[in-house]
Amino acid sequence: MNLALFLPIVVSLAIPLVLATFRRDEHSDVEGVLTYRWPIGFAYFFLAGYSLLAFLLAYLPLVFPDRSGKYPVANLPLSLAVLLVGALLAVYIFRFRVVLEKTAVRSGAFLSKSICYSEIVSVSYVERAKQLIVRASSGKRIRIAGTLGDFASLVVELEHRLPEGQSLPREAPRVIP
Repeated sequence: MNLALFLPIVVSLAIPLVLATFRRDEHSDVEGVLTYRWPIGFAYFFLAGYSLLAFLLAYLPLVFPDRSGKYPVANLPLSLAVLLVGALLAVYIFRFRVVLEKTAVRSGAFLSKSICYSEIVSVSYVERAKQLIVRASSGKRIRIAGTLGDFASLVVELEHRLPEGQSLPREAPRVIP
């Protein structure tokens, strides 16, 4: 039976489902402290993709024999390592936050960096990488990825919280496309 005929149907049904998980805006406001995260679909995507890769690495050698006709031993340690990397990436994405506090910007998953608004020297927007780079007078910098949920809202809120005389570059998106 040729399953290739069903591939367009499966893909056309899966794409709206994947886009719906990635579309959710992930930002919360608790007493003036705004928290931005990646859409939860990113973590599920990495977890599912690395799990599938680990499964293929473990079981494909058992399905296809080598040239001598013997079945090779499954590569279980490599597939477990791939699964571990996928799980760590998913945990990182679940935990990553950009927090706009009342006095500082904080970003990170495990070891977060923090810059007070009064220390901010410049804010630049890199169009190619779709990210904001916030630089402090101490040399510290925070990169804020444009793939965060509700990135346009983050840009507007950060602009409101910057000290007098500082502003964001014009290229930075302020409206959700």
